[in-house]
Amino acid sequence: MFSRPFPVALSALPCALLVFFNVASVEASDMSFTHNWRGGLMLGGVDVVAYHTMDPGSESPIYGQAQWSHTITRSAENYTFYFSSNANLNLFTSNLTKYIPRNGGYCSWGFANEWRSEDCDADFSPHIWEGECSECDCAKSGSGNKWLWGRDVMGPPAGLRDGWSIYNGQLYFNIWNSYRVRWLTQAEENIERANVRWISYFGSLDAGPLNVGCYPDTWQQCSTAEYPSSLGVQPVNETGREKPSSSYMHTYSVVAMSVLAFFVQLF
Repeated sequence: MFSRPFPVALSALPCALLVFFNVASVEASDMSFTHNWRGGLMLGGVDVVAYHTMDPGSESPIYGQAQWSHTITRSAENYTFYFSSNANLNLFTSNLTKYIPRNGGYCSWGFANEWRSEDCDADFSPHIWEGECSECDCAKSGSGNKWLWGRDVMGPPAGLRDGWSIYNGQLYFNIWNSYRVRWLTQAEENIERANVRWISYFGSLDAGPLNVGCYPDTWQQCSTAEYPSSLGVQPVNETGREKPSSSYMHTYSVVAMSVLAFFVQLF
């Protein structure tokens, strides 16, 4: 697809996997630059191994428990994964590359196609070149960038219920089903573009940040200078945090109608 040489090598020396007291360390390139992401509980405690056996299209992710947990150190940050069984925990530790979601568990469409405006300049961008990324969204919003994602700001959000896909044996997330479908229509192109971008940022597909709290309802918090302290601390509940629950929406509707009736009476 690409007509110019990649700016960085697409392969690196195998990373050493160290296991000690149930903590694995995946070595990576230098992460001393200023960035907004940090470690925490991966994807709200969802069992990333369970997705591999779920029916395609299922919107019922399986959540793990603290008793079956595993912590890895990746790019100088600690990430804890929860699993729903000891069997899934063992599968995960036996093959981290297979079971850790690609693109760090962030939105795969967003990471492949949402760029800061300056990164879309064919004369300066080391990732994409003019005419070779018809889907790339580089528009400005007012005087700033529409999208802030970059090596130092991570957060394209993951839809844990309806944004997941298993593609060629790897777990990918997108924000919603509509973007999941859109991503799949050009999956190979999107994966190639995202891989080049990820490696240029973090040195390896097995290095870099992991998603500890960027969902459809929190993505704006993830584009700030530093992740809020609330992200990645507690598991998300079984119904998920991505969309308001039906009971919440019912309560909101009742309150809204009451307020409206009050103002109608005033006039």
